[in-house]
Amino acid sequence: MKGFEDLKRRAKAGDAVAQRLLADTYDACFFVNLDREAFIKGLDFNRTTMRDPTHLPFLEQMATERLAKCGAVEGGAIVPMQIIRGWYAQAAENGDLAARLTDNALSQRKVDAAEAAQLLEDVLDSNDPAAVFAMGSTLVNNYTLTPGDPAEGLMTGELASTAWQVAACRMGYECEPTGVIMGNLCLLQNACAGEDYEAYLMRELRSDAQRELLQRRVAEILRLVEGQ
Repeated sequence: MKGFEDLKRRAKAGDAVAQRLLADTYDACFFVNLDREAFIKGLDFNRTTMRDPTHLPFLEQMATERLAKCGAVEGGAIVPMQIIRGWYAQAAENGDLAARLTDNALSQRKVDAAEAAQLLEDVLDSNDPAAVFAMGSTLVNNYTLTPGDPAEGLMTGELASTAWQVAACRMGYECEPTGVIMGNLCLLQNACAGEDYEAYLMRELRSDAQRELLQRRVAEILRLVEGQ
């Protein structure tokens, strides 16, 4: 696949964003290429257990696209997790902020309060949807609170991680119905309603009060990102 080979070429040439995206691509295909036969059998199980038959076409679309994509990634070969982690680490070293957050989480590296505060400032200043999403995905690993920390309201409490992710979606991160995030949810958890990530999260919340809380938390993050 020309797109994959071009991405790999740019990553090997030292492009930090391409290095992160290459790691993302390998990661999205890991559970497919690890055992394609088992993956296909899992799809058969998903078809028989899907509660809403109107969701089946979306499952078929996601499965077809993922199998084709992953068949073109290294010819369908298994890419070991250490290589995936290595590309995230390389991207982080070359300055990609989202990769830095991800690398910290994968290596289970706990940052101190000073570095955590700097990470938060960097993410808010970056205007980078990928970094904002990674902050939400790795919040536990990348933020250490000190007593009276002014960022406590952003980084702790109910729906903190989710709020960062939704903020990233609104900034343009790939949260659309056919993106990798929703593809993973469909293929792995049978969440195949054809909705985007924010709509999925809103539907999964238990009450209107939680939805209102999430909206407030997202608005606050976006306000800070925009420098208001």
